[in-house]
Amino acid sequence: MSNYNPNHSKLGSDGPATCFNCGKRAMVLKVGECRMLDGCIVPDVEYLECLACGEKLFDGPNTDKVVGYRKSLRRRSPKPKTLTYA
Repeated sequence: MSNYNPNHSKLGSDGPATCFNCGKRAMVLKVGECRMLDGCIVPDVEYLECLACGEKLFDGPNTDKVVGYRKSLRRRSPKPKTLTYA
């Protein structure tokens, strides 16, 4: 589960950042699991999330974590069966 910790922020002391999607000053730092739009839950990442619209923003290293985790899921999932019709 994601945890919002106001004391663990790289945003500085001026509070939440402005969201690029909705324009509200509601982007907060979250650390932990992140549920992606497709339902995939990526563990152990740090990201900014807008409390107003839900937009998520990852820095470079955490984007690499998300991409790597998704690749590992694809490698572990079984290949789809090919149906043949007579």
